[in-house]
Amino acid sequence: MSRYEHQQYISEPKEKRRELACANGLAERKRFLLSSHPELKKRLALLQKVVRDFQKQYPEFISLGLYGSLIKGYATPESDIDADIFIDQEIAEQRETEPRYRPFRLDEFRERLRQELSLSEEKTRDVYVREISKKEILENLRHSPPVLFMWTHIFLL
Repeated sequence: MSRYEHQQYISEPKEKRRELACANGLAERKRFLLSSHPELKKRLALLQKVVRDFQKQYPEFISLGLYGSLIKGYATPESDIDADIFIDQEIAEQRETEPRYRPFRLDEFRERLRQELSLSEEKTRDVYVREISKKEILENLRHSPPVLFMWTHIFLL
């Protein structure tokens, strides 16, 4: 399968797209397959902008990890966003003492996605927050094999 061959079946139903994207093992050999569809490329660029804006406002916002059809090669312009927002709980706790502290709110992030990416509420429903700390990451890496965080995510830092 060539780099963009998976685009040939973009009009197929989701299960068929998933089956075709995985049929020859390319999706399993690669960590991700990004779409060449102009609308999806624009969506990723806007998503990255939203993430950067929130990182400036909320230092505890570490990254956004994408998974699902958007990075596995079978997304369409109608696809939803599947993502985990990683929040550093230690930084969040430290910031609570700041006079103008505003905690990160998932509903605000989802609303911004809906506005910037012109998405419905349903399309942002699978965006979640995962609290984590540097200490937890180091502990897990010390006691676990290196594949601990080998989810199929693309991290927008």
